This record gives sequence, C-alpha cells and structure tokens, in this order.
Amino acid sequence: MSKSGMGELVSEVAKLADQIDHLSYYDFLGVTALADYIGIRDAFYVRAQRFHPDRFVATEVESIKKAVYAVYKRMTEAYNVLSDPELRVVYDQSLRGGQLRLSPELRSRRLDA
Repeated sequence: MSKSGMGELVSEVAKLADQIDHLSYYDFLGVTALADYIGIRDAFYVRAQRFHPDRFVATEVESIKKAVYAVYKRMTEAYNVLSDPELRVVYDQSLRGGQLRLSPELRSRRLDA
C-alpha cells in the first residue's frame, strides 16, 4: 500500500475511533437495519480486511494501534450481534430505546439457554 493510501486508511480509522460511541452497529458496519445475514457478513468481511490490526503492524504510533484495535473489536462485536437472529432482535429493541450498544452481559449470554 502506498504512503498516501495508508494515510487515508489511518484517517479513516481515526474517524471511526472518534465516533465509536456514537455509531450503531449498523452504522459501524455500513449496512441498513434491513440488511440480511449475507449483507452483514459481506460488509463485515470487507471491513475486517480493511481494518485488520495486522495491516498496521509496521505503524510505530501507539495511538493509531490502539484506535485500530478498538475499531476492529467494535466491528467484531457488531457482527456477532447482528449475525445472531436472537441477539439482533434484542439489539433492535434496545436501539429503538436509544441504546447504541448491547451490554456485555447480553452479548455474552446465550439467549436460548
């Protein structure tokens, strides 16, 4: 990747990291609430490749590395919630109530147990 391409990628990561607490899981993956599983999976795959922490191994700036890890972690969280039909229903209900993120307890517990 060229230096200008990497600079654009770093800018994109910084922007996502700055907005991380203000974006829904749908916004974070770049899909609408009407997206089906395939759309969510494909959006995650594209973003996972783009923002994977391994792409930033050569980056010496610690703040960039931390931002990349935060973005990747939230993106994975979004995918895990939106790709699980039961968690997605719970998330959509909480989103209507203004909550942009599910609690760790809800994300980690099996809803069918």
